[in-house]
Amino acid sequence: MIEASISALPGLIPVLLVSVLLFGGCAALLARARNWPVAAASLWTASLVAVLVVTLLPGGAGDTLASVSCNAGPSVRGMVTTTSGRLNILLFVPLGLFGVLLFRRPLAVLTGGIALTGTVELLQALLPLGRACSHEDLLMNCAGGFLGTVLGTVWLRARQGRWPLMRRDGLMGGGLLILTTVALTATFHFAVPSVAGGAGVVAPTAEQEEWGRRAAADLYGPDATVVKVQLREGFADVPTRVDVSTDQGSLTLVWPEKKLISASSYNNRDDEGSLSPGDVKKAGEGFARGWYAEEVKGSEATFDQLGDGTSKGPYILSYRRYRDEVLMPMRLDITVSSAGRIMSVTARPEPDPALEDPEIAHEEAQRRAEEMSPGFTAGETFLIAQKVYEQWRPVWIVNLLPKGVQADEGDGTVVYLDAISGTPVERQE
Repeated sequence: MIEASISALPGLIPVLLVSVLLFGGCAALLARARNWPVAAASLWTASLVAVLVVTLLPGGAGDTLASVSCNAGPSVRGMVTTTSGRLNILLFVPLGLFGVLLFRRPLAVLTGGIALTGTVELLQALLPLGRACSHEDLLMNCAGGFLGTVLGTVWLRARQGRWPLMRRDGLMGGGLLILTTVALTATFHFAVPSVAGGAGVVAPTAEQEEWGRRAAADLYGPDATVVKVQLREGFADVPTRVDVSTDQGSLTLVWPEKKLISASSYNNRDDEGSLSPGDVKKAGEGFARGWYAEEVKGSEATFDQLGDGTSKGPYILSYRRYRDEVLMPMRLDITVSSAGRIMSVTARPEPDPALEDPEIAHEEAQRRAEEMSPGFTAGETFLIAQKVYEQWRPVWIVNLLPKGVQADEGDGTVVYLDAISGTPVERQE
């Protein structure tokens, strides 16, 4: 939230400074007149104003027309490893600290901090402020308020020799704390739907970073310098990914499966090596067996030279697997230079799903596709395994061309049909 606010609002810092000085100064004058602790009053007011300006000043990078929702964000471990998460904690620490020093009621101050951050996130979700509601911000702000409250309580204990916890604060503050927590939980659960995403990148664990570095050395050689290792936590059907950047190229692995799903060398030109096509293929096959032993079993491999064939050029080794004439979701494409160097990898290490038997025959699929596209004739038609409404189904892919046009003479279209129901489905990668 804070990082996004600073980057998206160039005028945030001037507005923040002016607001803090103005309201903090007014609070100091009022505290002097009422015989309140001047420093605590002015600093608490300045902290409150800072929170409101940073979180609610309109004009951020969010979508002002977006539907009401709140990003689920990363795990708690992921939150505290990000700069954004740590800044969100720090934002509410002064509010809790100076609130306890001013009001001398820790539980009431903590309740107020929780209510404030909950209200802020609700306003970000409901109002067209250009801000995004986030569970990460809510939890980290609450953690900051709690930390500040503890620090203020400990400070008063050290100064006064006793804990600043009165029965009235315990009863009233504790009751309000419970009610506030329940009310916010219910509001976010029923009124503000959670959506996956918004997590960004977080710091990897030591094990994940070590594996990422080993994978980079295996792919680019021991002399490759690792620049950065980052973690993208999974959500829904998206797996957790480890991104590794080196001075030679980048790669992405899925965790905890430890599978390489993509890699790209910065040097994308062929090495003009002396290996024969057979030797280049063997280099690619060796790499595939090392990284994708299960995926290449029972797969069909193709090996082709890229480019127009006038030079040696790089080669691409592709693996696909069929079950009962249905193309499975597993994909593996490896680009190898003429010197045997792995230039790029694109993989989808998906296990073979269990599928129902197709009920729509080949000719029937072509007929239905032609009825849906008048003026077109069905061409190449084959079955693939594809997710339809989160379930794996056999799907016909029917390639259509304008009538009287050859396959290489014009643009066609493609129809996807559920091979069980015969209904059209959307294409999925």
